[in-house]
Amino acid sequence: FTLKVWKFALPDRPSLQVIMDLRNGPGWSLFPTQGKAEEWWRFMAHHRISSDHLLPAPEFRLTDGQVRMDTEAFDRAATLWFDELHMAAAYFPEVFYACGWAHPPRKFLGQEYGTPEYRSAYQQAVRLFWDHVKAEGWADRFSLYVSDEPHYWNHPEVVEWLGNVVRMIREVDPAIPVYSSTWGHVPEWDGALNHWGLAQYGKFPLDVLKQRQAAGDKLWFTTDGQFELDTPYNACERLLPYYCLAYDVSGYEFWALPWYTYDPFKFGWYDYIRQSDAPGDLYWTRYPNGSGQLAYPGELIGLEGPLSTIRLEQVREGLEDYELFAGLLGRGRGKGEAEVEKVMSDVRALVPIPNAGGYRSTETLPDPEALMKLRQRAGELLERLQR
Repeated sequence: FTLKVWKFALPDRPSLQVIMDLRNGPGWSLFPTQGKAEEWWRFMAHHRISSDHLLPAPEFRLTDGQVRMDTEAFDRAATLWFDELHMAAAYFPEVFYACGWAHPPRKFLGQEYGTPEYRSAYQQAVRLFWDHVKAEGWADRFSLYVSDEPHYWNHPEVVEWLGNVVRMIREVDPAIPVYSSTWGHVPEWDGALNHWGLAQYGKFPLDVLKQRQAAGDKLWFTTDGQFELDTPYNACERLLPYYCLAYDVSGYEFWALPWYTYDPFKFGWYDYIRQSDAPGDLYWTRYPNGSGQLAYPGELIGLEGPLSTIRLEQVREGLEDYELFAGLLGRGRGKGEAEVEKVMSDVRALVPIPNAGGYRSTETLPDPEALMKLRQRAGELLERLQR
């Protein structure tokens, strides 16, 4: 075979913000120590993705109505993440997560939601953390993940609860990106929620997407249930960066990288788990095959460190494609402008919204070779235009 090396390099810091949660499944402990977590962080950075929460988190203490914050250990970890590993994104510490699904906001530093003490403690802590990461030059990497998949469609109280929390956070500084994986659009949160997690298959209307972008909101794709084992071509894994480019979306997130109930080297499916959508609503469920399994713990078969999968390698391929296209767009007008626009037009043609979604990958990407041809064209064009 013949190998050609293009005469340009990908940026150390990824242009696209991609977060995959680093979490254990029931009964597992893949990273019980800081050293083990760091091993996974380095693995993730190598694949151009970021982890979710920095550990150890800052310590917050509430004493006589005053919040104090200790960031000594957090700062050491953040220096590793951002300065050495060049991770592009992170969430605010998990203590700021307010609520999920149809559950009411949880206590904050012991204070009940809806009380003056809750508001005061929460806002003090947000201000302390936000001012700190701004001073350190890290603020552009952080989003405050306030709620996971709020069930606004059949629980109107969630619209009020979450709206109150988001507005309370934005009072501290309107520039704080407050994120929720809403999938769809909630008009009542326009002007409050400023970082939306939308479905790439069309649940969030395109005209509303453009309106929220025009208003200055940040957009990511939220992808739970889109990366599964039973998806030939790995279309969603590879194409999500194309969607981001085509629709000017700045990143995406996925709920888990290594989440298991069984030994993944023996079984490709999950055990049933207990789950609750709302207070008093408890039921058994089993997640789709391979959801949250994009890397495997090598220790289970006597190897050191995390092991990648075909699907995770397709994630990285897509992120590298994005850098090629972004490099072309960054050249602006001038020589090769018509050729660049033709490449971008072909990118957009691959990722229409609405679409069949992650499960139906052969419908989403009927010709996988189209990606390879487009990547080749983009790389050759970028190299030629840089001469």
